[in-house]
Amino acid sequence: MPRMRDQYFEIPPGTSLKALEEWGEEFLRLKKAINWWIGDLARFGEQFFPSTWSQSFPVGSHDDIHRCKGVADAYPAEADRNTLASWTVHMHAAGKTDRIARVASSVKRGLTSDESRLSNSQAIVQEEPQEEPQEEPQEEPRGHRWLLAIDTNYYLTQSYYGGGGLQSARNIIDWVQNVVSHLKPRGLTDVVCCFDSITNDRKSLTAGWEEPYKKRKAKEHELIEQIHVCQVMLETPTGGRCIACAQVHGKEADDCLASYAAQFPQHHEDEDTDVFVTLLTGDKDLRQCLVPLKVNILLDAKFVDAAGGERQLNKDLFVTAEAHKDETLVDPTAWAEYQTITGDKVDNIRGAKGIGPSGARELLELFDSAESAITAAKAGDTRITTARRQSLIDLSPRVDVTLQLVTMLTDLELPMDTKI
Repeated sequence: MPRMRDQYFEIPPGTSLKALEEWGEEFLRLKKAINWWIGDLARFGEQFFPSTWSQSFPVGSHDDIHRCKGVADAYPAEADRNTLASWTVHMHAAGKTDRIARVASSVKRGLTSDESRLSNSQAIVQEEPQEEPQEEPQEEPRGHRWLLAIDTNYYLTQSYYGGGGLQSARNIIDWVQNVVSHLKPRGLTDVVCCFDSITNDRKSLTAGWEEPYKKRKAKEHELIEQIHVCQVMLETPTGGRCIACAQVHGKEADDCLASYAAQFPQHHEDEDTDVFVTLLTGDKDLRQCLVPLKVNILLDAKFVDAAGGERQLNKDLFVTAEAHKDETLVDPTAWAEYQTITGDKVDNIRGAKGIGPSGARELLELFDSAESAITAAKAGDTRITTARRQSLIDLSPRVDVTLQLVTMLTDLELPMDTKI
């Protein structure tokens, strides 16, 4: 008789092919059903034992249970669940109002789970024509769109190495939901959480350099797993809400944020509405994205006590284009050129040796760009000191790559279905 253990199925010699077929059929049935069963168990427990239902499950299974429950909540009736689609396909569509139609479309088109996820993040599934005429949807009132784009990868990594460990994904989920709950009554309409790709195209630009870009130790396996869990949980509806995630192969979360800052206003430019973007990030590279009255930065979502005991976001952590210029004396449009000259120690980017912030500002006031300053240095321009001329000439072989390293991409193809 075969013996089952937690992570091993011991099959004795002499087991017949018929027995294997029976076990295989049963295992696949269990695999297809188990997440639904867990979700239904959690839903029942919450309904009848609201304060103690979580005791039905082992300690440490919190994230898995809530993910299964969220999907079961989205498809509460057995008839809502497509027997031809996997639980994962249902999960990817769970946050959409037309989720049942989306699942049916995925089945008809023969999409894999990954293809289903991509389809649900990029575009609305085209429904089959209905025999009965459909009621025209009411036009949504126009007014404003406010997108919060979060450098979730950055904050999750901070949480992990700050002691969060295997609770980091859960911590970040709670933090994001808290921020959204706080800002939604104040007009927030859209949210997207951005993540680094496992690979980084920028690193190939400095292959062979003595000081390569972002020379850091490889991510721990547990951190990579926490990032994946965080993405899955964000896209699983909780209390009727799911949050869009963005990740592009070979690109950094910073590039996703910069692309949203550039594209989100353009995406809605034909609407009779005001559009605003807030980038939640502590990375100073993204200050090049600041635009007066259009794009600002929230350095961190920290809450402070206000009058009446209310908790409010610390307004001192918001950075506008004007505040940035007052602080640094550099316009956001010149920030990448400024960083090309000064370098960026955090990302291991070497600039022009010996030229600091004030020197970089003086050069940009004279020449507008790092390349123009280098050209002037090579020509012996006396407005540049001898030491700075040599530093700029030394920077010359690296200047093109350095500028690429500090310039955020703004043309990534990203999901725009970010409304909450």
